[in-house]
Amino acid sequence: MWWTCALYQAWRAVRTYGGILAAITIAVCMLTLPKGQRIGMLCRGFLIAAAVFGAVLILLGIWVAVDFNSFWTEFHHLFFTNDLWLMDYRTCRMIRICPLPLFNEIVVRFALIFLIPFALMLALAIWGRGRSRTK
Repeated sequence: MWWTCALYQAWRAVRTYGGILAAITIAVCMLTLPKGQRIGMLCRGFLIAAAVFGAVLILLGIWVAVDFNSFWTEFHHLFFTNDLWLMDYRTCRMIRICPLPLFNEIVVRFALIFLIPFALMLALAIWGRGRSRTK
């Protein structure tokens, strides 16, 4: 299971350093953009990034909904260099007590944990963009 721990630690590093980089980027934008354009430009940039990222999420969501098994297999091919994730139902207790629908539910829950704050930020960006246009 060390490879799963390594993947989780890599995700935490991306989350932490990505958050720091986002905060630095926002601070630099707030310091360098003209006062009347700061919020509007930041909201516009977020909306563009959200549109691209949303398109990717929609495609992944369709893939998960249509064929979760294929998605799950390709996920493991992408993130794991070994074949230790391949488990035989006859010999592996974990795969018997944790069937594929459980992992499907985990993926859906992770998506919701991410999408709820993302939707809030998206709503704030739309509101901020509209508010900056009216001034």
